[in-house]
Amino acid sequence: QAPEKLPSLLRTARSLENKPGLYWQSRESVFLKQAKLLAGYEDDYSFTGNVVRYYPTYESLSDQELRGYFSWRTKLRKGDIRKTSLSFVFLHIYELINQIGVSDPEEGYYKLQSLRKDYGALDDSILPYLDRWMVHYIVYYGLEQSLLEDLPRVRFDRSIDVLEARGSTTAQISNAVAEL
Repeated sequence: QAPEKLPSLLRTARSLENKPGLYWQSRESVFLKQAKLLAGYEDDYSFTGNVVRYYPTYESLSDQELRGYFSWRTKLRKGDIRKTSLSFVFLHIYELINQIGVSDPEEGYYKLQSLRKDYGALDDSILPYLDRWMVHYIVYYGLEQSLLEDLPRVRFDRSIDVLEARGSTTAQISNAVAEL
């Protein structure tokens, strides 16, 4: 049986990848070019495999995995949150961090927050990464500082400050311990 032919837009995205002997682009710049091209791409491919890639990019996925990712992302964007390979989740986070599929940094922040809440309930192993990256995201994009107040990492750091400070009241210490 012949392998399935990739949809046209995915073939175009694949054509942007570095080929042997042509490693003049960073994998990050290739990812951004592909991500911008594929920002609105949707797929309905049936994929059941498990993908394990560290620092995944589209280029690092096989054709079937790539289609599987976009099928998962299509469902996610329509509110159908399903547990999947962590590599797919990280790939989506990388897109949001780079403003792919969002109109501005504020929308990106709220999509990251939503992913943290909704997908984090299915698999909390993404939470330490998102907690750290969301702080960086707010600072990098110059968003309102008040957004930092709700992030677990910031609440934790604030609690540690209270516990380390001399002269903290019993109520302050109790609140700080409760935040931990």
